[in-house]
Amino acid sequence: MRPTYRLSKRAFWLSFWFSWVVAFILLLAGLFGGEVIRAQAAALAPIFLPSMVFIILGTLGIHRASGSSDFRSQLEYQSAEPPEGEGP
Repeated sequence: MRPTYRLSKRAFWLSFWFSWVVAFILLLAGLFGGEVIRAQAAALAPIFLPSMVFIILGTLGIHRASGSSDFRSQLEYQSAEPPEGEGP
């Protein structure tokens, strides 16, 4: 039996790609935008870029590394349930 997740695979990939889009828009605004836009992009970069990097890294690695833990916890949960017909 496979573990179930609250987010679908599509939602993970959408957050991954939207994070890249935001990072590149911020980069392009800082490089090629007008002076006001460049200043605003420079002011937002310390907040947005680390957030986007963490989202990208989380999408790529963190949920994959915890997949085996999901299987293990699901097996422990199933073994803790009383057999059918027994119980209160």
